[in-house]
Parts: sequence; C-alpha cells; structure tokens
Amino acid sequence: MSFGERAAAMGLTDQGGGCYYYGDRHAEVIYRELTTKNGSGMMDDTEVPYLALFTKEAGVNPELEWAYCGVLSDAYKFEGNETINETIRGAISTIGHPIFREETFITPCRTQMHNVMIISHPSNHDLVGDVYPQITVTNSYNGTKAKGVAFGIHMSDGGINFGFKTKLSEMRQIHHEGHGTTMGTPIGGYVEAFTQDIREMIETNFAAPVEESDMLKTLDLVEKIGKRRRIEISEKLQQWADEAENPLNNWQLFLALTMYSTVESNLNAKRLLEDVAERVLIVPERMINTVRALREAS
Repeated sequence: MSFGERAAAMGLTDQGGGCYYYGDRHAEVIYRELTTKNGSGMMDDTEVPYLALFTKEAGVNPELEWAYCGVLSDAYKFEGNETINETIRGAISTIGHPIFREETFITPCRTQMHNVMIISHPSNHDLVGDVYPQITVTNSYNGTKAKGVAFGIHMSDGGINFGFKTKLSEMRQIHHEGHGTTMGTPIGGYVEAFTQDIREMIETNFAAPVEESDMLKTLDLVEKIGKRRRIEISEKLQQWADEAENPLNNWQLFLALTMYSTVESNLNAKRLLEDVAERVLIVPERMINTVRALREAS
C-alpha cells in the first residue's frame, strides 16, 4: 500500500492535497506526497514514490511557517514520538515501579527524539550511591534513526546525576513499511537482571586499574568527536588522579565519559560518547547473557 493508504493506521490525519499530519507536545509534522511538473512548470499529477517532510514547534502560532526537512521514501513507516513513549510508559507501569524522572531531547529541526525515563527501583551501592534502571527511547521522523529502546543505568550521588545506555541491550526497528517484526519491551526482565547483577558490575570496574596506554587510546577516540571534549574529560581524570591514593580505575574512566555525555546537547556527539563509554565498561557475563536473551526474545 502507498503511504497515503497507510496514513490513518500510522496515526496520521489526512489533510487533503496529499498532506498527512501528526502533532503532539514535542512537535508537529506533515508528510506531503510529491508529483511531477510538465515542461511549462505546471503540475501534471504524476505521482513519484517520495514524500516531502515539514516540521514546526508544537503549540505555536498556526501562522508560523513550516520548516522543510528533506525527502524520504514512500515506504517510510511513521510512528509518532508520543505514541512510542506511551507504549513504553504502559510497559513500565505493569511492573509496579513508576517513572520518577523523564527528560526529552528533540533536535532543532525536530526530526529526531531521544527520551530518557528513570524507573523508581533503586539499588544503593556504598561506592556510587543510588543506582536506577534507565530506559532510553529513540525515534526519527526522517528515517535517519531507527525506532529504538535501550536499557541502561542511572546514578545519583551528592547532587550529581548521570546515566548511560548500551547497544548490547538495545532493540531497534527500522522505519520501513516492509519491516514485519515488532519491537518488544521486556522491561520487567531487565529490571530483574539489573537488581541481580549491578553490584557485581560496579565492583568489577572499581577493581580494574586503567593502563595509561588504554586511557590515551580512549581519549584519542573522544578527540575524534571534538578536541574540547577531550580536554574537559582529561581535566576531570587528572583531578581524580591528584586526589586519589590509588591509580585511576576503570569505573572512573567510564564515569568521566558518562558524566560528560549527560550534558552533551548534540545528539550525535552524545551517542558517540556513550559508545566510547560502553567500550571501557566491564559487564559481568551473566548480565550480558541476560540482556541478550531479552533482546532476542523481543
């Protein structure tokens, strides 16, 4: 079926003239079917298998112009940001642990979303404070990012809050009409694995000193994202090294990367920093096997 024939089922409203609309508290979006023009510049109504994408801020003056955000295939499978978020919220509510914090990041062109939900199920650790399960939801309106749900960990200690997600436990579904699978949300299984294995993961990384050569290799990767990011992370590591009696450990290296990624406003740089942090983290084998099984089961 064409995009227009699938529009209603995808949650879009037909506005006529080949335009399909969706809006929520994050953004408003219109997909417009494209047609060709003849030699005189007039429309000849020959349809082409592409859509033009337009977005604008939600809830603003209706006279505000829409921003053109590119072209994508007629086979694109749309899902609204808030539609996805509500599905995940519903899955979390079934396990009896409410969301106590939620933060949403939207790109300036409003085509990509990154939504973080912190679940109220803490496990206190004397070395790092309160540790919570974290769910990160991603989506895009231009097909550049798959719809995804990633499981991670959020930490809070002394007024410092930071979190991370891992690709290991990420489930993704591409925005394509022919993609027949559905993305499950085994959140209860993740929370159970979290409570069983988080202490082992923290203590394993605390007990692993970081070799200088490994630290320099990690900082080289950070510098590819941006020199300023390397300088600030290096300064934090140096501060900890000056204050500590023992050599820097793997957890401190991971912590410096994750704390910086938390305040990163550029979504692409944020994800790259998270990828670097994940590479240095030592994850217990049982936790790896658990989250892989959850992902495969979805």
